[in-house]
Amino acid sequence: MPSAALALCYLFGCRFSDGTEYFQSLDDVSVFDARRSAFYDLCQHAENGDSLCDENGSCLVRDDIEYFALIGEDEGRKPGAMYAVDLRDGHFEVDGRPFFVQIPPTGAQLRLTYFRRVRRHFQGGCEVGAECEYHMGWKDINSGAPPVTLILF
Repeated sequence: MPSAALALCYLFGCRFSDGTEYFQSLDDVSVFDARRSAFYDLCQHAENGDSLCDENGSCLVRDDIEYFALIGEDEGRKPGAMYAVDLRDGHFEVDGRPFFVQIPPTGAQLRLTYFRRVRRHFQGGCEVGAECEYHMGWKDINSGAPPVTLILF
């Protein structure tokens, strides 16, 4: 039995180094390819349109993303909590309050790390619920260190 579409509690938005902005829509569809999710628009692509991936199979995000935010929405579609990462210096924000989880080394080149982990719950072959974790942070592409991330429930 196919799973129901997941209702997203957080939608992302980002600002690029040229000042332009991009926001995920409620239907989570790419503006470039309607068969793909909105995240496709933030990835690097080969000439044939396929997303470029790293050695672990994760999509490589564009290197011109400066600021990335997850904006929560309540059931009435009013703005809720906002979680962000500033890739210029590596600080995180919760509702506009900045803090560092880890201070990146001098000269670090920070790239966005973002993914959703979905857990679906079944009973008797029928889906009875689902939950989504949002993971976001940064990775210094010049070091072999693991990404620095926040996990949002």
